[in-house]
Amino acid sequence: MIVTEKAMRPASPKRCCYYCQQPIGGTHTTDCVLYRRKITLAIEIEIDVPYNSSANDVEYYYTDGNGIYELARYFVTDGNAWDVKMGDTIGEPFLDE
Repeated sequence: MIVTEKAMRPASPKRCCYYCQQPIGGTHTTDCVLYRRKITLAIEIEIDVPYNSSANDVEYYYTDGNGIYELARYFVTDGNAWDVKMGDTIGEPFLDE
C-alpha cells in the first residue's frame, strides 16, 4: 500500500506517514494502523424463549424490532457471558487514510 499525503500529520513538516514513518511514495508497513482489513464478526448469545416457540417465531420476534430492546438489555446487564468469534478475512487489505 503506497503512502500518500493523506497519511501525513497536517501540522508536521515531515513528508511521511504519521503512524509508520514511511516516506510519501513508499509503502506502509503491515503493522501501520492505516493498513486495514475487513473481517466477519459473529456474536452468539443464549436467550430464554418459550418452550413451544418455533425457529420462525423466534426469528420473527427478533427481526421485527420487538426483541431488539431485549437484546440491548442483555448486553448491558452485568454477568452475561457472550462468545465473540472472528471469522475469515473479507476482501483484500486496504488503506484507511
